[in-house]
Parts: sequence; C-alpha cells; structure tokens
Amino acid sequence: MPWSFSAPPYVHPRIIEDLSTWLSDGGDQVVAINLLDAQGSNRYHGDILTREGPGGASFVYTRDGRAMFGYEHVGTTTSGVHVLLTSDCGGGTGVFVDLMLVRIETDRGFAVDWEGGAIRPARRRLLIRKLGEIPLGDRWSGRLEVRGNDILVGRDEGFFAGRGGRGDAWSGADHVLTLLPGDPGADRDGTIR
Repeated sequence: MPWSFSAPPYVHPRIIEDLSTWLSDGGDQVVAINLLDAQGSNRYHGDILTREGPGGASFVYTRDGRAMFGYEHVGTTTSGVHVLLTSDCGGGTGVFVDLMLVRIETDRGFAVDWEGGAIRPARRRLLIRKLGEIPLGDRWSGRLEVRGNDILVGRDEGFFAGRGGRGDAWSGADHVLTLLPGDPGADRDGTIR
C-alpha cells in the first residue's frame, strides 16, 4: 500500500472520518472507500497534521477552525485487521473517542468498453473497508494494545474517570477483546430482504 496509518505518506484523516458513524446515528453507513481515487482528491483535501498520539505513535489529524478529526494506528492483528484509535471534536468541549477496525483489500471496478459494447471489471481498486467501530466515550484515555488477534482496552483514565463521571459500566476495568475468525464481508449474495 503506498500510504500508511503510521508513517508518511499518511491515509488522509478525512477518509477515516467518512467511515466513522455520526454520533447522531447508529450502524454503518459508509463501509468502504477506494484509496487509489480518494487520496489526493478534492473531496479529501486539506493539510495533514501530526503530533505524538496518546499511545506514542503518530496522531494524524485535520483541523477546520475548532473542529478536529484524527486517528492513531494502535496495531495490526494477526489476521490483518488494522486497529485505529479515532478522535472527533466538532468544535465544542466533547472529544469522542472510538476504536475503528479496518482492512485493506483489492478488487476490480467496472469500466465501460464502448467499442466492444461491454461493461467489465477492469479498474484495480485499493479499498479501505470498515469492519466495525467500538465507541470508547468522551475524552476516553487508557491503555490500548494489539497482541495477535487480541485487543487490550484498558480502563478509562481520561477526563471523566477521576472527576466523578460515571462513564460506561465497562470503562472501569481492563478488557481483552478477541477478534474471532471469519470475514464479516463474506455474505455477498446481493439480496436485500
């Protein structure tokens, strides 16, 4: 892959932001973006900024006034899933932190052959596909580690943890989440029921 989550040239943070579920929504609306056409496009423009992230790796982000969105690469599981810590601030006091699980894969997009009168798979695409997102909370801060197919999510030590905030029931302890075998995109019969 010509771009990286952890070293220049970086995957543009606006691409990761487009994969994120809005706070006002649930589920997954955007699940894949073609990196070959997205990187450097007008849609995903703007300066890519970096600083040291909470885990010590590069935190890659964009700013628009007081609004900010960025990610830090936590690690890659044995099965090839990239774990990203995302941080989203719309300009107010909230900074909403999630874990996003993505995979990089190739496929072919259709191209039109006008002379031959056909539409056929021809264009190579490099997709970033969102497999899932785990909300951690407003200003969550804790230990994160990828070991094999395990993701360690440490207890919340962020802004609300020591200030009497209740947080989520799970946020007061360390948890190990195991990424089980199977491809969430494997059921592709194309039927909508």
